[in-house]
Amino acid sequence: MIYDVSQILRDGMPGYPGDPPVKIREIFTVAKEGFSLRQMELTTHTGTHADFPRHFYSGGVSQSETDLSIFFGKVQVAESFEDTLHPGILRFFAKNGHLSLARAQELHAEGVRLIGTVFDSIDLDYPYPVHEFLLGNDIIILENLVLSGMAPGEYHLAAFPLNIEGADGAPVRAVLMDDLCGGG
Repeated sequence: MIYDVSQILRDGMPGYPGDPPVKIREIFTVAKEGFSLRQMELTTHTGTHADFPRHFYSGGVSQSETDLSIFFGKVQVAESFEDTLHPGILRFFAKNGHLSLARAQELHAEGVRLIGTVFDSIDLDYPYPVHEFLLGNDIIILENLVLSGMAPGEYHLAAFPLNIEGADGAPVRAVLMDDLCGGG
């Protein structure tokens, strides 16, 4: 089975508080021009998206400099960030709760390279110490995942970001597959 764990982008959907809303409008229609074409305005942190080190560090790695292999492979989906990390897991998602700085440090020490949350921020609030720690250690963050229908366990992840040169973040289409868990 393949499970889409991405938010649907919609016109007017809110972004992170203070960010502009998404604008999607049809500029050509099949009825008038013979084809349909939509124009989109959104931030690089809209919907389900990846945060890259450049989001918090001007000299940090950007989307176009990130190794794509981190976005494909075995992932553990847990009820909470406090759940035990399975051996050998490099990608860890939580269905509930925010990640504490102490737990972020533990996950880093255990070799995790990608961390995902259902919230629009992995941090509970400003000044974003978890973002600073994770991104400062080149750990990629996926935010706004839709994991409510997923059972805890191991899956295979494919969540490639849009290829935006120098981007601090990028929307992703994240899917989980439960029949490829034998792969890395």
